[in-house]
Amino acid sequence: MKKMENLKKLKVIIKKLQKYDTDTYYEIALMYYYNINKEKGIKKFKEVYERYKIRDAAKMLGYIAYKKNDMVEAKEWYTKSSEDGEAMHHNLMWIYYDKNDKSNARKWAENILNGIATENLTFVLKREVIEILDEVK
Repeated sequence: MKKMENLKKLKVIIKKLQKYDTDTYYEIALMYYYNINKEKGIKKFKEVYERYKIRDAAKMLGYIAYKKNDMVEAKEWYTKSSEDGEAMHHNLMWIYYDKNDKSNARKWAENILNGIATENLTFVLKREVIEILDEVK
């Protein structure tokens, strides 16, 4: 009972913040997805992305689809996120790799190494990408 009361209070606060920051719409979607109703949360993530182009919403939708093993939808959302400038190339690389689509896995791996995807590659990520490139020759 107390949790629901706190969620209602939080929703009121977030609604007030929306006037000043559109990212709060994403926060509401997160609140719904994790605490209230997953399906309503998914709907809100879609609304947030379509209306405000908040890349985190597209990333989250890609992640949700990936967890459901819906690689087609995961690729769609991760691609939307990366088209908007977000570095989701790493996720796309692994989706194509998992589907044995060597050409596309290689393309996204090369994008990562060429700095299109990320400015500061971690050592582990760089090593991972190099291994994929070696494997999909």
